[in-house]
Amino acid sequence: MDTVQTFDDISESTRRWNADLGAHQLLEDRLSTHKHFYYVPGVGIGPSKFIGYRGMTGEDYVALARAERGLHGGDTERALKRWFVALGIGSPEERFVRRQVERVLRPHGRRINAGARMHAPDWWSLRSEHAQKADGIGSESKSGKPHLQRTVKSVIRATDGGVYVAECLDLAVVTQGTTIDETLANLREAVGLHLEGEDLSSFGLAPDPAILVTMELGPLSSSA
Repeated sequence: MDTVQTFDDISESTRRWNADLGAHQLLEDRLSTHKHFYYVPGVGIGPSKFIGYRGMTGEDYVALARAERGLHGGDTERALKRWFVALGIGSPEERFVRRQVERVLRPHGRRINAGARMHAPDWWSLRSEHAQKADGIGSESKSGKPHLQRTVKSVIRATDGGVYVAECLDLAVVTQGTTIDETLANLREAVGLHLEGEDLSSFGLAPDPAILVTMELGPLSSSA
């Protein structure tokens, strides 16, 4: 597969990795093997061997991994270096990104590889992250104070594998379930763990936000 050519390619592949994670067991099985995780502001995190390829899907990854070909970390890391830098181990930025990775892996019962490195865009900083979220991404109330969201927006999609995948649109949270009720319960738990001990305003959220869920239905089939 071709490596990413634009930052939009990276954003799309990152969204796909997070959306497909719960639908493919092999993606879960390899969570602790990834050595390089990349943080895409406003989107989430993802490993280089997935988000470094343009148009990669969970199905593509599984097929290539099982065939033991086509997944080359060196290629993707070289491509991603156009936009990302490795974060200093133990720096505030590195700890922040590491927490994002931990929160994605935790619901799947996985831990970060001991040798994994964290990466972020060369223009990003933790100060800019908090400033953007505290400002409601440029939105203010009439009082001039930052506008804080009262809902955590998320979407639930049905997969071909018979499971439901829930993904938050503004948080790096993805979970799954075999029924809608189970998926909703897992989503609530995952969001709670993600925000536990955090200053909600730094995520652009008001105290005690509700979880707003949208169901994404498949295309309507046309009858002849």
